[in-house]
Formats: sequence, C-alpha cells, structure tokens
Amino acid sequence: MKNAKIKHFNISKNVIIKTFFLVLLLVVFAFFLVNHNAINFWYNGFSDIFSSEIQTYFFDVGQANASLIIFPNGQSMIIDTGSKETQDEFARELSFILSKNGVEEIDFLILTHSDEDHIGGTVALLKAFQVNNNLRPKIMSVSEREVENTYGYKTVETQIYSQVITQIYQEPNARVEFVEDKVFAFGNQTSLQIFAGEKEVYSQTNSYSPFVYLQHRETSVLFTGDATIERETEFIESLEKQSRELDVDFLQVAHHGSKYNTSQEFLDAIKPNVAIVCAGDEGYPNEEVLKRLENVKIEEVYVTKVVGLVGLGIDEKVVIKIKTTSVDLPFVFVALSCVCLCWLNFISTRTNRWKKL
Repeated sequence: MKNAKIKHFNISKNVIIKTFFLVLLLVVFAFFLVNHNAINFWYNGFSDIFSSEIQTYFFDVGQANASLIIFPNGQSMIIDTGSKETQDEFARELSFILSKNGVEEIDFLILTHSDEDHIGGTVALLKAFQVNNNLRPKIMSVSEREVENTYGYKTVETQIYSQVITQIYQEPNARVEFVEDKVFAFGNQTSLQIFAGEKEVYSQTNSYSPFVYLQHRETSVLFTGDATIERETEFIESLEKQSRELDVDFLQVAHHGSKYNTSQEFLDAIKPNVAIVCAGDEGYPNEEVLKRLENVKIEEVYVTKVVGLVGLGIDEKVVIKIKTTSVDLPFVFVALSCVCLCWLNFISTRTNRWKKL
C-alpha cells in the first residue's frame, strides 16, 4: 500500500513537472509570435541603423519597390509602397521601424509612377498612417477622367491606380501635388533633390519615374523607380547642361534589375559604389545588368529576394544591415520544444527506473 502511494506521488510529480514545462513553452512560443519581427531586427543588428542620423530602408516586397527614409529632424519619406500582394508584410516592418524611431506620421509619400508593383500598398498605408504630403505622378486615373483635358496628361485605366488616387485625395489635412523638380533641406548636412521627367507625356508609365537624390554629409543615395533608358538619357543630359557631376554611393537599381534599364552610359556617369536591387522574380536582376555593374567596379550588390530588407545607417560612417529571411524563429522554437520534451521524458523514465531499483 505504501509503495502504491509512493508510485502515485511520483506519477503526480512527473505530471506536474511536465505540465509546468509545457505551460512555460507555450508562454515562450506566444512571446516569439508577438515579438518575432522585433527579435529578427535585433538578431540582424538593426539597432546600429536605428541610432544613425539618416536611416534608409529598401523593403523586401517581392517583385516590387518600397523604400523609406528617416531624416535627422525626425521627418520621414516613403518612396513607393510595393504591391497589394505584399502590403501586409510591408506594413508590419514599416510600423516597427517607425515605432522604434517614435514616428507617428509620414511627412512625404512619393509615388514614382502608376504600376501596381509600386503603388499597391498605398491604400493600406494611408489607412494606417497620416500622410501629410503626397507627390503623385503626372498620370491621370479613370476616376479623374473629367479633368483629363485640363492637364492633358496620360490616363491609366487600372482599378488599383484609381483606388490609390481617390484615397490620396481623401486623406485629411494633406497636400497633394504632382511630382516636379524640387529640393528639400533637412538641416545643414542633408538634402534631397527630385529630378522629374522633362516631358508632360511619355509612352511608357515607367518613364514617369523621377530620380530622387539623397545626400547626407559625404554619402549619397539615388532612387530610380522604374526609370527607363529614355529617362536616364534625359537625366545625364540635364546634368551635363548644368556642368554637374553626380557621384552616387548607393544606387537603387531601376526596374528590379531589368536588362532594359540601367544602361552602361548611365552607370559610367554616376559611378555608383554599391547597388541595391528590389526584386523577387526569377531572372531578376538580369545577368546583363549585373555585368554592367561589374564593369563600373561595383563593390557589392544587395538583392532583396536573397538578403531580405536592406537598411543603411548614414552619419560620419555608413552602416549596412540586412534582415535575412533565414532566421525562422517559430521553427527554432518548435525544434527546441521537441528537444525539451524528449529530455523531460528521458529524465522521467530514468527516475522511475531508479526508484524501482
């Protein structure tokens, strides 16, 4: 009878221990789920970016484009919003980055052109954040057909673009302007210049993409959208007319690395040191483009489908971090849970055998 009580006590004790560890594992699992994004940012060293004077991010949004700049004065700018397909992931990462910087509103949004892979996340963005200044392309939507003759601009008959333009004009207390040549100053050491298309109407929507040139201290970044070779030629010729050289440290390669963009003449003119390619499909970036980048002795090419989110921290020095997609914390948790349960079962079995002896 006494042995039966001892055995019953040992079984109860083992059940309590296993239950405790199972509850603990569930708590840890819940923590991982809630903080998965934060842990990944921490794991990949993005705290160095968050402490920089200028922060620039190139999001991993598949075969699409979305970028963010946070300036020294706390103002923020988004250039394109990715596709509708990737809007949830874009929103999660954007929200985390903005919260880490105490940013509650977006000061500027630039939409380079009307293609879905550059504007698809705009409606969700505008619903989540107050955007104070919207810079839209000189392309009319179906919802604006009645004012087409007023401007004489090209009209694009896509539902997503119509939704985006409608939502932009419904944004409370916000300004909406067409993309034009413009220069912004953010303190004494930071400037951003927009080089808009010189024509009022282009045959391709990609050709409306402006060049956006960011300079902080001695470091520069050039955003290109889907700028075509036609736009590249305009850009180079305008610089030559001004007798201006525009060396670029970091180049966001146009049109996801398509072979029909980023000409050798363009690369020779701007002499980039590092290239970032926002791409998700097979065949991008194109081998011909990679060869051209090699010809100008590019130091490094970061492709978002390979390395994930790319972050640049710019002050007296430049910090580059990538948020790799290889750190699968839920998988790690499950693996560790299995190991712990096996270990507990092993210990329990050994204890019972020892007591029988």
